[in-house]
Amino acid sequence: MLLICISCFSCDKEKQEDRRLIKSLSGDWDWFNSSKGTNGESGYSLVIHSPSTTGKNYGIRIKKNGDIFLYENGKQLKEGKLETIEEDSATYYSVPYYGFPEFNKVNFNKLTFSFDGEIMIFTDESGLTCKNWPYQNYSNTFKTIQ
Repeated sequence: MLLICISCFSCDKEKQEDRRLIKSLSGDWDWFNSSKGTNGESGYSLVIHSPSTTGKNYGIRIKKNGDIFLYENGKQLKEGKLETIEEDSATYYSVPYYGFPEFNKVNFNKLTFSFDGEIMIFTDESGLTCKNWPYQNYSNTFKTIQ
């Protein structure tokens, strides 16, 4: 009986954290840019798309109930619903000026939204980032509208 009560409390605490996260991310987000590194014949290069280079403005609206809306130039394209929230992390390697390698671990949340069967995953690592919208396999970054 005690085990059941503890696990219920744990689930309730997770749901509270999820609601707190959605509340903090709710609102309107504007597309900042999309970047992707490529290795070509001339070496590594970074490809960047932005509203100024494409003439397009993408936006996201997240509601406190987990509904999400995707926009292009002010026109709603898709409506979806929050499916899951998972904690995740990434480790970045860098070599600072004194030459010893540094490893930096960054914790973030991974939010999965479903749009009529199409899945999009957003992370809150730096602003709001999506790997498959608006540009597939890019780091698509959105900033909150103040």
